[in-house]
Amino acid sequence: MISSLIIKDFAIIDQLDVDFHDGLSVLTGETGAGKSIIIDALNLLLGGRASVDTIRTGANEAIVEAAFCFQGARAELMRARLEKLNLDSGSTQLAHEELVIRRSISRAERSRVSVNGCLVNVAGLKQLMAGVVDISGQHEHVSLLNPMRHLPLLDRFAAAQELAQEMAQSFRQLEKLRQELDALRSRARDRLARLDFLEFQINELEAASLDPLELPRLEQELRELENASLIRDAARNGVDQLYEDDRSVCVLLARVNTELERAARQLPALRPIADELAQARLMIEDNARQLQRFCDLEDDPLAIDRIHERVALLARLQRKYGRNIDELIEELAKMRTELEQLKRGEELSLELEGRIRQLGGRALTVAAQLSRKRRDAVASLQQRIEEHLSQLGFSSARFIVELDTQEGLDALSSKGLDQVEFLFAPNLGEQPKALAKIASGGELSRVMLAFKQVFAELDDVACYIFDELDAGIGGQIAAHVAQSLLRVAEHHQVLCITHLATIASCAQHHYVVKKKELGERTLSELSLLPEQDRVGEIARMLGGLGITELSLEHASEMMRRARNSALPPDHRAFSSGVSRRD
Repeated sequence: MISSLIIKDFAIIDQLDVDFHDGLSVLTGETGAGKSIIIDALNLLLGGRASVDTIRTGANEAIVEAAFCFQGARAELMRARLEKLNLDSGSTQLAHEELVIRRSISRAERSRVSVNGCLVNVAGLKQLMAGVVDISGQHEHVSLLNPMRHLPLLDRFAAAQELAQEMAQSFRQLEKLRQELDALRSRARDRLARLDFLEFQINELEAASLDPLELPRLEQELRELENASLIRDAARNGVDQLYEDDRSVCVLLARVNTELERAARQLPALRPIADELAQARLMIEDNARQLQRFCDLEDDPLAIDRIHERVALLARLQRKYGRNIDELIEELAKMRTELEQLKRGEELSLELEGRIRQLGGRALTVAAQLSRKRRDAVASLQQRIEEHLSQLGFSSARFIVELDTQEGLDALSSKGLDQVEFLFAPNLGEQPKALAKIASGGELSRVMLAFKQVFAELDDVACYIFDELDAGIGGQIAAHVAQSLLRVAEHHQVLCITHLATIASCAQHHYVVKKKELGERTLSELSLLPEQDRVGEIARMLGGLGITELSLEHASEMMRRARNSALPPDHRAFSSGVSRRD
């Protein structure tokens, strides 16, 4: 629902800051006072076209800002849309179930749109706010006019949402299998060439016997072989000086150790030193024996050449395939898998075709069940809509649910085998036409109101705004319109611009729009009327040359009757100014 609205320097509005409530709210005022300007401003927050002509004379920028509150399923829907538009993090999260939309129109700069402080483009705003608000006086924002929404509405009325979801899921699975089969058939056209190429690559890589640890090992062996003489000389010199020479380290340590052993018999404190030197001599002897392995190391030019050739082969493969050794091993596994699939191509095609036939049969069964449920609901929906239309002044109107059911797997879509469009003929003898071709804003508003009564508990639109709803009606029809608005307001926020006292007297919240002259400027203002001031405004709406005692008494009687009319208890509470949340 719309919880608050701020408008600044827009048309003849200087500054407006107003809170809205759920339930039924009416906007009244003299013709030309600026009621429709407020609707135009809200239209901008739904992604409507902006024009610098709407900036108030003398100002450089117009600003429209509103807070929208959501709960339950509507909040989940908005979170999904924010995520889809990549607006689901940081300040754009649906904090406290609220979104603040702000749009500015500047004479010098481009129009700017923000969602909870984060800039977005107008296209993103349209996607985010689609279906949140229905403005009946503006065709582009009436969700009912979009034939794409007619089938989901029929499914809701027919209680067929679960079947519709099952149908959509089955179709997605079917499409996935079809895509796999198409890809397999596409590959099959180049199958032989691809087979030869894959076999060549696999043979080449398999012949290389790739090992992820081989290259570091080869590099180490190459360093040893290329420096064989240096390593051999160092090893021989080390063995001589550590162990074999008459004055080697081991010989000297043995002499020192022997002397310390004799001395330790006299001075036990020398025993640890003698022991440690004995251990050091053993360690040196062990290292000398290990060095002896390298004393006979020989130069091997052939081994060096073999290693160079192997390293060059591995480098060439890495350059050719653009991958390192680890990645080449992974690619080889993928090639083997693809080769196996290509060799089994015909078998896989037959398998996929069988699965498609099986899943297609199940999908057609679901589609047939869905079609029957839809078809069974058509007559009831038409009857209920026409009953409401009759109460709203369309005594001879016809409402047609045009259900076109196709046959066969090729006609199947995510919505089944059906196409639906709602048609309307307002007068006797006229051919039913698409709802979008209804020219009169008043007619469209009443048709939408009839629909909203039927779908009040099913529709996910948060707020309905009715403009021109009372065009050409009065008397008993106006009373029916007022009662219909109240019934819809049980489940949705409803804002209604009206000139009829009958409708205004039934409202739960009453706003008045006034135009006044300040200096040399004309300004428009909107304010919520206290309960005690509503009688005067309704008396004004009743007409005549002025407000009289009689008109005030009449207005008071109308409000009393509205308050005590046969409505649910919560409505009577609303008429006393109590509000409730969406």
